[in-house]
Amino acid sequence: MLSGLSCFVSLRLRSLFNPGPLELIEPTEAPFGRENFCYENAFTLNEKFGLLMCSGWLCQVLSDQTQIQFTQHWWNYDPAKQVYFDCSPGVGNQQKHILDPNLSAYVLAHMDTLTSHVGSSVLLARDNNFYLIDYGPSGIEIGARTNLSNEDLFSCHSKPHTDL
Repeated sequence: MLSGLSCFVSLRLRSLFNPGPLELIEPTEAPFGRENFCYENAFTLNEKFGLLMCSGWLCQVLSDQTQIQFTQHWWNYDPAKQVYFDCSPGVGNQQKHILDPNLSAYVLAHMDTLTSHVGSSVLLARDNNFYLIDYGPSGIEIGARTNLSNEDLFSCHSKPHTDL
């Protein structure tokens, strides 16, 4: 049976494309925001209480126990108390939080060229390949990937370049 540790080890492959720390964390759940609006929820806590915004992954072993889904997620950190908080409802205890500072750094550096603060979800399938999952105009779009770079994760959320 797959566990939070296997989620973490699986995501370590991302470090081939984005060197940097990944950390398995256990935030305090304080759901008050809106489900599926994690960036907005974390931003609200940042504005109201000065809690830092963090991003990473919700890792969930799927029901067949052979596949793992990684969904980008935002939550907060209180540096004074050294505690993480997740205020988004609907995040169950079956999902593990993996801190990936590269995600928030990428979003901050590219705010003017992104249409979303949340990149593609990633599926590690039973064939040991990674697939990106997005919601497009035609519904759910799934594409095989060997690259888990920030550029790939946000490729569906980049504004088109316009030449003057």
